Amino acid sequence: MIRRVKLVNFLSHRETEIAFGEGLTVFIGRNGAGKSSVVDAIVYALYGQHTRGQNANIVHDGGRAQEGMVELDFELNGKLYRVVRRFDGKGNLKEVSRREDGKLVATSERGVDRSGSEAVSGLLGMNYERMRSSVVIQQGEVDAILRADPKELKELFDDLLGLSAFEQAYSRMKDVLDGFEKKIRLGVHKSIDDLMLVEEELEKCRKILTEGKMRADELEKELEKLRDEHRELGEKISRLEVLLQLHNEVRSSIEALRGLVRREVANLEDKVGRVERAVKALALREEVEKRITRIDELRVEISRLDEKERSLQRQLREIEEELKRLPSGAGAKSIEELRNEARTRAERLRDDAVELGKAVALGTETSGLAETVERYVEGVVDLVSEVHESALASRAAELAAKRDAIKTEIEETKRRKKEADREI
Repeated sequence: MIRRVKLVNFLSHRETEIAFGEGLTVFIGRNGAGKSSVVDAIVYALYGQHTRGQNANIVHDGGRAQEGMVELDFELNGKLYRVVRRFDGKGNLKEVSRREDGKLVATSERGVDRSGSEAVSGLLGMNYERMRSSVVIQQGEVDAILRADPKELKELFDDLLGLSAFEQAYSRMKDVLDGFEKKIRLGVHKSIDDLMLVEEELEKCRKILTEGKMRADELEKELEKLRDEHRELGEKISRLEVLLQLHNEVRSSIEALRGLVRREVANLEDKVGRVERAVKALALREEVEKRITRIDELRVEISRLDEKERSLQRQLREIEEELKRLPSGAGAKSIEELRNEARTRAERLRDDAVELGKAVALGTETSGLAETVERYVEGVVDLVSEVHESALASRAAELAAKRDAIKTEIEETKRRKKEADREI
């Protein structure tokens, strides 16, 4: 029983693998779909011969393939066999191998099939010609069987059984037999067609006739079975044709929908492109508007800084002029020191005034105390003057610090103006 066949670049098959189950296997398909190619592949794997003319004709796609292969698994007498034949792009045999239960038992390379075909013939009990005549029915022969009249049916069975070859051989040998019979009659004066031989031949013919009738009955049963199968296949084909028509209609609808979808997709892609360009332009516009706004802000900032710088410059000039009018204040005492000294002199002046009052009351000498009080009064006056000068010196120091701060602020303003100019 055939279990599996694999075809690579063989006839119409680029790469096909078929696993056969139990029972009858039927291939259904249109002409040229590769049904007969499967049978040709099985016969080619077994015997290395085919019915496609030149070897190059078995190569897939008009011989453009680099190489091909047929691999066949079949079971016989409880053993599993695998035969593999590889061929090149011209259909010439490259390698053949045969395995039995997974073990390699024969192989040959370089286009030489030493014993593969003979071994297969021995296993199957028939050679290629016997296989072709008694097992394989070529495409068209089943229809010929169903439509043939009795005479044509006999000729077809004769072809399938190889009987036509025997008749042709007998016709070609008749003259030879007649000549041989004539020589025998001349030589021994006897005919070879004596009764015994005729009886023997007649018995053989009876056996052949009986076997032929038995074979005809078997073929008639097989023919009836094939007719039933043919009717079933016809019904299946009719149903499949309806399904095929429905499939073609659905496929046409799908193609139309695909075209519509492609057009819609193209329209959407065009719209998306326009939207993307508009978004980019909008983003660019927003960026430009932001930058314009920023430039306006920077210009306002620069104007404000200019005004501030002018104001600071005016303040600086005023401070400089005031500093020129004020004393430098070098060596002047601080207000706190002058306050402490004024407090001390006031206390002394108070004490001396009390003493002077006591002296006047007692009528004692007061000239010395009066001079002392006078000196303290003059000292207080001098102290007041010194306090005024110290206050002016403090004012000058305050103005100098303010001047330095204004200069620093002017420099900061100029720096910020430069940064704004660079940013613009």
